[in-house]
Amino acid sequence: MTWLVWRQYRTQTLLTAALTGALVLLLVVTGIHMSSAYHAALASCAGDRTCGGLPLFNGGGYSALTVIVTLTIAVPALLGLFWGAPLVAAELEQGTQQFIWTQGVTRGRWLAAKISWILLAAALWGGTVAGVVTWWAGTDNTINGDRFYNALKFATQGVVPVAYSIFAVALGIAAGALFRRILPALGVTLAGFAALLVVLQTLARPHYLPPVTTTLPLAGASIPGSSWILTGTIITPARQAVGYIGNGSGNWAITGMPANCNAVAHNQASAWSCLSEHGYRAVLTYQPGTRYWAFQGIESGIFLVLAAILVALSIRLIIRRDA
Repeated sequence: MTWLVWRQYRTQTLLTAALTGALVLLLVVTGIHMSSAYHAALASCAGDRTCGGLPLFNGGGYSALTVIVTLTIAVPALLGLFWGAPLVAAELEQGTQQFIWTQGVTRGRWLAAKISWILLAAALWGGTVAGVVTWWAGTDNTINGDRFYNALKFATQGVVPVAYSIFAVALGIAAGALFRRILPALGVTLAGFAALLVVLQTLARPHYLPPVTTTLPLAGASIPGSSWILTGTIITPARQAVGYIGNGSGNWAITGMPANCNAVAHNQASAWSCLSEHGYRAVLTYQPGTRYWAFQGIESGIFLVLAAILVALSIRLIIRRDA
């Protein structure tokens, strides 16, 4: 069965390996250059103490690569579409599974061999892409500190892309076993993966662990670096909400500032210092940056559990329906 699986999927395997190899080479070369440029800028500004503007460094010339890295969020979906969905659906649609089953290979053995090898390959390629993307983004993460609250960065770095890949392939297999046709399986795989990712990202992910709430003076307000601000409200001394604070540099707004503060509103530090003198405060609800890997693990666990359920469902569908 191992030889048969290789024969069936060798074209997809070789093509995926070639594309992954090209991506790895591109990101390794450019990542080394970008890291070197950043450290050179850091060393240069340290001498005259102008590193306050260093966050403006964005690895100039790498915008196209940033787009490519962001698009790796589609890798799990592509694996589900081209590896998972046809795995069972193509066999059932064409009736070729009957040939295997009449040669002394049981349904269980047939499914176990195909599913295990494909899931292993999905984990390997998902992990390879995620690993090189995480390494390449190290400079950007150091500068911006937004890999936690930036949804696209969270979904393309760390360990979650591996779980996404396994889930997408398992979803494709289950859809193929259920509908027994390739086109419906493709549609369900793409829609199901995208829908689950969006739902978790917007509704569940912010609440994997209870958030922290604190009230701070605007001037010198500080929370742990790389934290994910869920809600940030600027309040008056009477605790009336008059503005908001969000993640990201300069991401804030306020209405009805005192006249003398309004005069320095163009400078965030000066404006916040002035507002603090008038008794304004910030009420922040956030997930500390130290929870990044915990959230990665929780989300990975959700997708892996769902993948296991889908695999069990696929096996049950094939063995029971075609028994």
